Amino acid sequence: MQASSDLSLTRGWANLAGAIALALWAAESTLVVYLAAIPPLQLIAIVGGIGFLATLVRVAITHKWHTLKQPPKIWFVGTLSFTLIQACYASAFQYAPPAGVDMIYYLWPIEVIVLSDMMLGERFSLCHMLAALIAMVGMVLLFVDAAWSPTIIWEPSHLIGYGLAFVASLAWTAYTLFTRRYSKLSSSMIGGYMGFSALATSLGHFMFETTVVPTVDQWLLMVFYGISLVGLAYLLWDYGLKKGSYQMLNVLSYTVPMAALGILIVAELAAPTAYLLLACSCITLAALFTVAAEGSKVYKKRKQSAQSENYSGTPQQDPMPVMDGIMMESA
Repeated sequence: MQASSDLSLTRGWANLAGAIALALWAAESTLVVYLAAIPPLQLIAIVGGIGFLATLVRVAITHKWHTLKQPPKIWFVGTLSFTLIQACYASAFQYAPPAGVDMIYYLWPIEVIVLSDMMLGERFSLCHMLAALIAMVGMVLLFVDAAWSPTIIWEPSHLIGYGLAFVASLAWTAYTLFTRRYSKLSSSMIGGYMGFSALATSLGHFMFETTVVPTVDQWLLMVFYGISLVGLAYLLWDYGLKKGSYQMLNVLSYTVPMAALGILIVAELAAPTAYLLLACSCITLAALFTVAAEGSKVYKKRKQSAQSENYSGTPQQDPMPVMDGIMMESA
C-alpha cells in the first residue's frame, strides 16, 4: 500500500515536471521570431552550446560521468534527433508565418499516438483517442487561421517553412519514442546530445551562413533560451516521460500551441480571429478529456498494475521534489 502511494507521488511530480517543460516551450516560437536576425544554424549552435554547459554543470555536481558511457547508436540517434528538431524548427520561421509553423510542428502528438502502439506496444484509452481527435480539429482550425488570415500574404516559400516544421515534428516524435524505448538512460545524455548538436550546427553555419554578431539584448535572449527552453526544459520533459504519465503529457502538449499563439498575440506577432477562438476551445476541451481519461478508475487501475510490474526503483519514504528527482536520477 505504501509502495503504491509513493509510486503515485513520484508520478505526480513527474507529470508536473513535464507540464513545466511544456509551459516553457510555449515561449519558444516568440523567442525564435525575436531572434530572426540571427541565422538559424548560428542560433541553434549558440543556444545548444549554452544548454550543454548548463547540463555539464549538473553532471559535474552529481558526479554522473559514468552515465555518458553508451553505445555509439544511442549517441547517434539522440544527437541526430536533437539537431533536426532545433535546426529545422528555427529555420522554418525564416520562410513561413510563425503561427503556421507552430501548427505544423505540433502535429507530433498525433504522430506519437499513431506510432506508439506500433513501436512501443503502448495503449491509449478511448478518452485519450477522443482528446487527440478533438485537438486535431483545433490544430486544423489554427492552420486555417494561419493560412487564410487577411494579414498574411501567401508565398511559395511558405511551403519550405511548413516542410521544415514537419521534419522537426517527425524528429520530435522519434525523440519521444526513443526516450520511452530507452527509459533507463540517464538525463545526463541530453547534455551530450546538445554538445554534439552544437558542433554539427556550428560546422553547418560556417559552411552555409554568414555570421551575425549578436547585440546585448540578443545575447540575453539566447542565454535565457539555452538555459531554460533547451537545458532545463529537456531535463524536465525527460523526467516526465520516464516517470510520469506518457499518455497524459502527450495529449496535454496540445495546450502548447494555444499558449504559444497567446504569447504571439500579446507580442503582436499574430492577430486573434474567430478561427483562433474556436481552435483554442477545441484544445481546451481535449485537455479536459485527458483529465477524464486520467481520472478513469478502470484505466487508472490498469496503469497502476502495469507500473507495479515494471517499476524497478526503490520507493522513497517521502515525496521527492521535481528537481531532486532529476538530480538523483539513476544511471
